Amino acid sequence: MENQNDLHKIGIFVAPMTLVLGIIIALIFQFSLTKLNNINQIWMVSMFLGLFTGLMNFSFLLRGSRPSYTDSYTGKNNLMKRSMLYFFFRIITFGAIFSIVAMNQFTKENPSFNLIPTAIGYFLHLVIFLVVYIIFNLRRKKENN
Repeated sequence: MENQNDLHKIGIFVAPMTLVLGIIIALIFQFSLTKLNNINQIWMVSMFLGLFTGLMNFSFLLRGSRPSYTDSYTGKNNLMKRSMLYFFFRIITFGAIFSIVAMNQFTKENPSFNLIPTAIGYFLHLVIFLVVYIIFNLRRKKENN
């Protein structure tokens, strides 16, 4: 139970930090790239798409790791089934978004999205999650010693 509480505490820090850093990076994309073919706006929108995909997958992770109230009343433990269901939601969401972006970029003459900033937005969320997770674990080790 302690790990689930820690995961939800990490989520309180991860989401706002991800949004702030994502907005900063998207604004850098908007104002620093070339003005050719409206590529600045494409990179900014793609960055937000990847960022929100990462945050949505993180919310699936949080929701899947939390036991439901019906489990506590019935005595059944459906946490593993729920975790696997949300794991598949995460895979389907990630695959669908990135395949749509890739198809848009490589099949259209004037694409609306770009795969590189979408991946940057998605992996920005993962890096922030990893850093916050390491900080929480170091803090817990100091408390235990």
